Amino acid sequence: ITILTHSGTNRWQGRLYGFLRNQRLDARNPFATRKDPLTQTQYGATTGGPLGRDRTFLFSNLEQTRQNRAGFVTILPGNVAAVNAALDRFGYRGPRISTGEFATGYDSTNWFGRIDHRVSGRHQLAARYSLYDISSVNARTAGSLNDISRGVALENRDQTVAFNEVATLSTRTLNESRFQFTRSRLGAPANDLVGPAVNISGVAGFGTATSSPVGRAIDLYEVVNNTSTQRGRHFLKAGADLLHNRVNIVFPGALQGVYTFSNVANLQAGRYITYQQAFGGPEQFQSNPNLGLFVQDEWRPRPDLTVNAGVRYDLQWLPEPIRTDRNNVGPRLGLAWAPGDHKTVVRAGVGLHYDRIPLRATSNALQRDGIKYRVAVLSFGEAAAPVFPGVLASFPAALLTSVTSIDSGIHSAYSHSSSLQIEREIARQTSLSAAFTHVRGLHLIMSRIVNVPA
Repeated sequence: ITILTHSGTNRWQGRLYGFLRNQRLDARNPFATRKDPLTQTQYGATTGGPLGRDRTFLFSNLEQTRQNRAGFVTILPGNVAAVNAALDRFGYRGPRISTGEFATGYDSTNWFGRIDHRVSGRHQLAARYSLYDISSVNARTAGSLNDISRGVALENRDQTVAFNEVATLSTRTLNESRFQFTRSRLGAPANDLVGPAVNISGVAGFGTATSSPVGRAIDLYEVVNNTSTQRGRHFLKAGADLLHNRVNIVFPGALQGVYTFSNVANLQAGRYITYQQAFGGPEQFQSNPNLGLFVQDEWRPRPDLTVNAGVRYDLQWLPEPIRTDRNNVGPRLGLAWAPGDHKTVVRAGVGLHYDRIPLRATSNALQRDGIKYRVAVLSFGEAAAPVFPGVLASFPAALLTSVTSIDSGIHSAYSHSSSLQIEREIARQTSLSAAFTHVRGLHLIMSRIVNVPA
């Protein structure tokens, strides 16, 4: 994805803007008894101008959003009273549940700055910095039949520094070099740090959140170099892209335990359907270098015919025990032909395109290997099963657990694609076209249960 941003000019100029939304101006939801609480302000400013006339320019933008709104827990009041009475009797350690409105919303800041510098007529430099920061209370999971104790907050800050150099090597040759570093830090702490989590089917969910990561740290480095040149009827371009991800994900899951009950009566009796609890390390780090190489040629053998041919090579290094898939060579070919009166154009293309193996799949296999991280699943009355609301001190001996693995010789997914389009001008400023596209995906990553009982 290529995104073009503003740059400064030889004239200082700027802009201030602001938007306001308030529930007083909103309609009432037809299913609600009153308007939903909401106040949102969004405001910002841009400025740009010369730091050195005709040579160095600055552009910057700052924008903030402040949103205050309400979420709603819809657990029935009678169920709230019955559940809290049972929790008091059992001595449940976590907070008691409630129903009705709770506060949420978010505060976000976006800041962007860019400096362009013309070294000479042949060399241009650019540097940019961007910041994205957002914080929110009760950002996820809380609401509907989930009590606010099931919710999580959100603290996310992403920062990127990038440099770009464009060099005119000759009247026919251009070189572009880019570097970027991105630092991303996300935290999603649970509202309830005590637990355990409790699910009552169709009634309520409360206690600590267990369904998503609570932390993610990414450091990303990327270096790109592309060279393009015009040689007669050929426009050649070649380049390399080296990207290195360093990712650490914190996903504790059910470390504090999860009870599932079929109804309130069984909660009152302490008779649950299942109990699960995780043991082991909640973090998983991965180092993921990627390399992409390409070369392409746009050739015009005749004024009415253009041929595009190219090839791309991709490498993705993944953690052990996954072996690197080294044969990811993707050729591509396309043409555009306008014969005769040039009112008809035929476009055709064919190519082989490789995908990356998602890090979520490798993270699951590395963490949930049955040694580093294990999940105990027990039924009520089973040996070693705890008494509600207790939790296990250690993983029960001789208990089987689910293990996730990944094929060490896994291949990158790829697709064969082809297309054909015919377009005909039938009148002034009017054309008719028909197109056919075919895509076939191979080695698509999927999960399967390998030991399903007969």
